[in-house]
Amino acid sequence: MEDSSQVVFIIIVGSLVVFLLIMLIITFTAVYNRRIVKKDNELKLSIKNRELAVLRATIETQSSEREKIALNLHDEVGPLLSTMKLKMFQNQKDFKAGTMQYETFQNDREFLDTIIKIVRKVSHDLSPSFVTKFGLLRAIENFMNEMQGIDAEYESNLDEEIEIPNFISGNLYYIITELINNLIKHDGIKRLVITFHLEGEELTISMDHDGTGYTQEEFDIFEKNSKGLGLSSIKSRSIVIGGELMFKKQPDSPKIEIKTPVTVP
Repeated sequence: MEDSSQVVFIIIVGSLVVFLLIMLIITFTAVYNRRIVKKDNELKLSIKNRELAVLRATIETQSSEREKIALNLHDEVGPLLSTMKLKMFQNQKDFKAGTMQYETFQNDREFLDTIIKIVRKVSHDLSPSFVTKFGLLRAIENFMNEMQGIDAEYESNLDEEIEIPNFISGNLYYIITELINNLIKHDGIKRLVITFHLEGEELTISMDHDGTGYTQEEFDIFEKNSKGLGLSSIKSRSIVIGGELMFKKQPDSPKIEIKTPVTVP
């Protein structure tokens, strides 16, 4: 009877030891797996942060170069064109004196006006200084006022005094204007309504238009297959400011939405 009790005791103790060993192995495996997953996530986050840092540095470098180009256009090309325009006024005097054909003068003057307008537009598009000085809303309003053949308007619940960091507003200006140019060029839109809605620290920009529109899948395909830098730059800039770019192909009103924090990520 005593031997039988000892056997039972040994079996129980042995079972407990085996159970504890199994639990120890399970616990060790779970902890080990959690550590592996944690390290893997940390590695992915580190890689993502490095990629964002490189992307941000690239965009900032591009912005700096664009500033230099804009400054050169303003300081060098602008005065030359203005001087040439003054010469056209002199040609007008010559015409009144009977020494010049008026048609030639008029054509030259209209041509120079076009050149000056183009140079100013290029300078304005290249440099985000207007955005920095007057803010994103004023800059977009100014851009929309310059569009021809488009019924465009914008709505906003933003306080004009709100300060959006220059890094975010500059990139948003590029994204919005590039999207507008693409809609006009490739989708043939005639009407555009842009809405700015701020809730908390998240800004939502909706672009409703009368074009065909794109689904998110279609945009992703276009972006991957596009030989130009425009679509890739739009996507890169939305990522670097911590934003989200969404395309919605609704039958009555195709829409593009941009959601972004108003603080630098």
